[in-house]
Amino acid sequence: MNIRHPKTVKSVARELLSRAGQLRQILLVYCGILLASCLVTTGLGQGLGNLMSRSGGLGNLGTRSLLSTLQTLLPMAHTLVLLVLDLGLLAAMLRISRGQFTSPQTLRTGLARFFPLLRLLLLQIPIYLALGLAMVYASMMVFFMTPLSNGVIELLTPMVNSGADPQQLVTMLTTDDAALMAFLKAVAPMYGILLVLMAAVMIPVSYRLGVAQLVIVEDPRAGAFRALSESFRMTRRNCMAFFKLDLSFWWYYLASMLVNVLPFLDSVVPMSESAGWLLYGLSLVLQIGLYYFFRPRLEVGRCLIYNAIRPKPQSAGQAIGNIFRM
Repeated sequence: MNIRHPKTVKSVARELLSRAGQLRQILLVYCGILLASCLVTTGLGQGLGNLMSRSGGLGNLGTRSLLSTLQTLLPMAHTLVLLVLDLGLLAAMLRISRGQFTSPQTLRTGLARFFPLLRLLLLQIPIYLALGLAMVYASMMVFFMTPLSNGVIELLTPMVNSGADPQQLVTMLTTDDAALMAFLKAVAPMYGILLVLMAAVMIPVSYRLGVAQLVIVEDPRAGAFRALSESFRMTRRNCMAFFKLDLSFWWYYLASMLVNVLPFLDSVVPMSESAGWLLYGLSLVLQIGLYYFFRPRLEVGRCLIYNAIRPKPQSAGQAIGNIFRM
């Protein structure tokens, strides 16, 4: 199989998925847990908000603080559930890509690999944060060292010459809408530079580190640093294969983006509360539909490329099967 031809990869993925006997059960369990987590998180968040609105007065200040803390922690807990669930789905797709027996029990792999996954995320966050800050600094340097910053200089020079200090400048920008719009228009080229730099640096880095989770799925003893280093090594000359596959699924990523934006339309277009909840429910149903019908093709395709660049360890499938009786 030529991993650099997305059509070939997708064709093999479809064939393997058609032979996966318990694929439907796996996806039903996955989507059911996903739906339950979303509904529980939303319901608890709404309930906590109602309790906070009824807990008025100084005497209930501690109660409101506790409720506010719980409301803040809910999305974090939901995110952890999704990360574990997605890792379990990735384990199932990896087994399907190798023609191995797979059952809903495979989804428990995400729970078994929770702590390695958490350490991996805690290592990835500072990497991406440092790169992001470096890109911001680089875009500012390019912007202010080129004629692109002339608009900002022309806008701020009269204010500085009049004796305005930085605090006064900030106050003026936050209170004068016209001055704020003029400032944002003047710094727009800097945001363009930032986007270009982010695309040129962050996208390749994300692909270089993109198979670290598969390393953790395959080898539970692999630490976060080892998973990242192996991912970096394996994708050295194979990033384009993953990129071409993702590019062939552009419609899937576009649909997912539109579905995720759908619940926020009520903040742009005035509508009733019931209409807002209807949009949220529609978004949730469409997202689950995308995951159920189309996501397996993408994940199995990525796993096929991973299998091609990293030979299957002798004991990987047996170890997972022995633990969870898949």
